[in-house]
Amino acid sequence: MYNITTEEASALSYMLGNGICSAILYQTKEEFSSQYNTYIKYMTGILENIKKDHQ
Repeated sequence: MYNITTEEASALSYMLGNGICSAILYQTKEEFSSQYNTYIKYMTGILENIKKDHQ
């Protein structure tokens, strides 16, 4: 399991939830896809940093 701060966890869940809501409400598939990929990259980056911190 990763050790992440409450702030990091809430930022991740907010971004993910926000992205999905936006897509459902008013975005085209292409816009959502590119935004979602950005979220995934960002989340992966955070998790990579956390892993480094705990090695």
